[in-house]
Amino acid sequence: MAFGWWSCRPDPNQDKRFKHSFIPVDGVQLHVIEHGSPSRPAILYIHGSPGSWDNALSIAIQDQLSDFWFVSYDRPGFGQSHSLNWSGSLDEQAAIAEKVLNLSPYQGPCIVVGHSFGAPIAVRLAIRCPDRVKALVLIGAAIDPDLERIQWFQRLANTKLARALLPQMWDYSNQELLPLKSELTAMSPDWDGIACPITMVHGGRDRLVPPAQVHYARTTDPSGVRQAIFPTRGHFLPWQEPEAIAAIISDM
Repeated sequence: MAFGWWSCRPDPNQDKRFKHSFIPVDGVQLHVIEHGSPSRPAILYIHGSPGSWDNALSIAIQDQLSDFWFVSYDRPGFGQSHSLNWSGSLDEQAAIAEKVLNLSPYQGPCIVVGHSFGAPIAVRLAIRCPDRVKALVLIGAAIDPDLERIQWFQRLANTKLARALLPQMWDYSNQELLPLKSELTAMSPDWDGIACPITMVHGGRDRLVPPAQVHYARTTDPSGVRQAIFPTRGHFLPWQEPEAIAAIISDM
């Protein structure tokens, strides 16, 4: 089961190091942030579910990434981005990520980082437009269809009464997580189309997305997948190990 999280820091939108903008996507506004110069090689960060752009904040400000254009965004239905009338499929999510990438004057291949549910979106983006993705860094990645389970509370949250009572963010999250197993199953044959190197970053004590996910990626391309395991950490590595993750991204 994939999860993201949200930041408990003071309002990150007041941090002047980040440029905030809204871009039209399918008739609604998508909240995008940038850090650094858009003329530099790009890093795209895709947050989990639920979550928002600032899940990447601690990583983006690390010195190792000062020579990159770091961009993140609130996925539709989260943060300050509007909701879309869509199925929220991985391919639709990847299409939006591609539009965010196209903001940059730098049109070369980029490093794409995905956390939790953001990881399969990053994978789908690499399949969808391989010429734009130089490398994948997948953190706490939910990618193995055999390890996906629909929990009892997800079924409960999908009832008419629960959906009426849940905050919109949580309802939106549940609606995109419920079909994840079938989406991952459908994407399995397409892993052969990924030409870029992949680094799997996982917490050894992750109880939300099991570390066995790493093995799935390695079976798709044993020679092209590296791994970085933090044995004592759980699912929320972007908050717990931002400096180490920034170093991994830079090395890619």
